[in-house]
Amino acid sequence: MAFSVGALRGGDRQRRGIVDHRLARRMLINQVRLGRISRTEVCDAHPELIRAARNVGVETSAECPICEASKLSIVTYVFGHRLPASGRCVSTAKEIRDLKRMVRKYDGEMVLETPRRKDDIRNSWLSVRKNILRTGTVNPDTMEQAYRFHEFILQQAPYHLSISPLDVDYVELTFGFDLECAESQDEVIYQALFADTPLGNAMNIDGSKVLDCQPFCSVNLDEHGSMQAFFEVRTRQKSRRGGTGRYADEPIALNLTVRKYGPVEKPEDLKKQFPDLAETCSRLAIDKLVPDLLMPISRCITSSAG
Repeated sequence: MAFSVGALRGGDRQRRGIVDHRLARRMLINQVRLGRISRTEVCDAHPELIRAARNVGVETSAECPICEASKLSIVTYVFGHRLPASGRCVSTAKEIRDLKRMVRKYDGEMVLETPRRKDDIRNSWLSVRKNILRTGTVNPDTMEQAYRFHEFILQQAPYHLSISPLDVDYVELTFGFDLECAESQDEVIYQALFADTPLGNAMNIDGSKVLDCQPFCSVNLDEHGSMQAFFEVRTRQKSRRGGTGRYADEPIALNLTVRKYGPVEKPEDLKKQFPDLAETCSRLAIDKLVPDLLMPISRCITSSAG
């Protein structure tokens, strides 16, 4: 599930500012040393913070600039999704590593995903880019479970990411299917979908081998073009000469995407659009994708392997 956003708030990564409080801190310390501010006014740390510093803080070699009688300690708090609103105090490097596994960063993208257990390929994830937000679930126990996750994100995102209805270009839902195929995947797609067709006959050249066969088609689902469907078949990545190399284990991917364009009048409408997307996507998957794409490709994979 995804929706396009005109501009999530914030500038480019290279232009992000840095907030530095050193000047204000130095001025406050000078005011204390000059006697203009009492120490009791400055030493106002919360008892929980003091307790954390004593028990799990990392002591440094720097002296406290106020009392100059004890060493400063570093206390680390982590804030984020699925953590308490007051944050979580981490005391060991292992805790930090465990939390880092929940967050992955790519170029211009942040990804949150559920921890993966051994031999369990079920997974949920959330991806945030500058102008698009995506969520996904892999092998959910039920479709209702996956739908609840997507609807929750659609409900919460406008408020946590400051998205206005004018920012939303479209909302879309994708059903994806993976088919394991050790043979030449492009040849399989060609034989399953294009053999004995005019296009297939044009590709049937003596001594040739199918290099790339990844059909992508789209249709308008209404007369205004406000709802569209996209059918896509993708094979494993390859070099320009056809070598698959380290991508040899990638499956054939079949994707059905239903996209609903705006306008959106209020943030609540994002969640309200989802049931219609889910019903349309499910119907097209049952009536079109499975019988007309998935089954022919599956039969061709079986016959080529035999």
